[in-house]
Amino acid sequence: MINIFVASIIFGIWSIILFFEKSIGLSILLFVAPFTIYIICKLEKKERVVNRKAKFLMIPILLLSATYFIYNNKFFNIINIWLIILLVAYMLYKLLNKDIKYDFSLITNTLKMYFKPFSFIEMTFDKLSSSFAERKKAKNKNGNTDRMKKIAKAIVITFPILLVVIVLLASADEVFGSIFANIEEWITKIILQIKIPELIGKVLLMALVSIYLLMFFTYIFDKYKMQKQELKKRKEPKDNFTIKVILGTLNVVYVVFCAIQIQSLFMKHVDINYAQYARQGFFQLMIVSIINLVMILIAKKSEKQDEKKSNIYINLMCIAMIIFTLIILVSSALRMYYYESAYGYTMLRLLVYCAIFTEAVLLIPTIAYILNIKINLPRVYLSVIITVYICMNFANFDAIIAKRNVDRYVEKGKIDIEYLTKKTSTDAIPEIIRLEQLGGLDRLDQRALTRYINKIKVKLNEKDMDFRDFNLSKYNAKKLLEELDNKNGIKSLDEKEIRDMLETKDIINTLERRDII
Repeated sequence: MINIFVASIIFGIWSIILFFEKSIGLSILLFVAPFTIYIICKLEKKERVVNRKAKFLMIPILLLSATYFIYNNKFFNIINIWLIILLVAYMLYKLLNKDIKYDFSLITNTLKMYFKPFSFIEMTFDKLSSSFAERKKAKNKNGNTDRMKKIAKAIVITFPILLVVIVLLASADEVFGSIFANIEEWITKIILQIKIPELIGKVLLMALVSIYLLMFFTYIFDKYKMQKQELKKRKEPKDNFTIKVILGTLNVVYVVFCAIQIQSLFMKHVDINYAQYARQGFFQLMIVSIINLVMILIAKKSEKQDEKKSNIYINLMCIAMIIFTLIILVSSALRMYYYESAYGYTMLRLLVYCAIFTEAVLLIPTIAYILNIKINLPRVYLSVIITVYICMNFANFDAIIAKRNVDRYVEKGKIDIEYLTKKTSTDAIPEIIRLEQLGGLDRLDQRALTRYINKIKVKLNEKDMDFRDFNLSKYNAKKLLEELDNKNGIKSLDEKEIRDMLETKDIINTLERRDII
């Protein structure tokens, strides 16, 4: 228990060092990696691990943690922090449980990993105090207490004598005194730099984090109870007539709809404006495809083992629905392609592509499930979704969006400056610089681009990154912008432009101090 207490304090201090008044970056990986490794090693030592395959979840956890160090995408930065928290809890739940049911209870049991420790607060401190009491008794038996008292007494008496002697010797010899002059100056600087309110805030936060971690570790290492398998309920007779009617009716509707899609979007036999035609539709079609997947799963659950003809009908209807779903997904992707070709590329539009691709991949295990091939469908679904999501994180969406928009500008002379300057991060800086060097923008767009570049310069130079908030995207962007300044000469801005660009007086004062205005 004392070892767990020490680990809680160490992780509490480490979290404050990494995150207090710092932006996220390498710090996420520096905390998540040792935290998860410590938990797994401790569980292994206590022989609590019953599902060793769950340790493979460390791969997506560490990969998502690494994105904060490599990229600077605001959308993924927000989503990933919550996903990492959920994945850690899911990994712990799988490590401690062998047979897991992939239903709604999985979500609740996973979330309990973080909330259940609060119920053990009293027991945790009682157990900790008894552990310290036992340690104290053991030390008294070994005579360690008397030894510690002697050491403490020696330090208390020696320190003031040593201090007086050093002061006297320093005043007697200038060379000897100069050695300690620097030390005195260094100690004085440290004392002056200490901000009492900030220090109190850090100590309080560290204490709160350490207390929670102590309860959390106590729960998962000692008090977590294996989930009992639920008794099998008596199966009620299934009525699959309704689901047969739904499947048949939907497939008839899809035959008509898919015929129209093939004629209008694929064959282009209809005289329409495809950008306007596609403007509304892809989101609705995605929702329809999700509904189809849900209907297929419900249909398979309604099968009766003693009715082969009925099951064959359901399987055929499900396969037909899979084919129609694939056509709908292709139609949705085509609509998005026509739309973004006309109006440009954005984060949301790329996410639509990824969602369509994910749904298309999920159709493969669904077909296997329809054909009664043994497969844990929810687990496969979850694995596919996590894999695709990690690939999305490492695809560098902001850079892709910026590149496609700049390429579109080169081909068609159209550019959405407002989106590039307000919605993208430092990941897009290489393409922003390329756009600036291409030239040919109208006056307003060029002005907006120049303001954005200078705004990024100010933000990146506001304070130096250390190992905690180091981010490769920001570092590379800063280097590229410095090279651009060296190539073109540093452009000074007039005060009015900066005041238009920035809203707060504090940043303007910072610019004045740095002689930028």
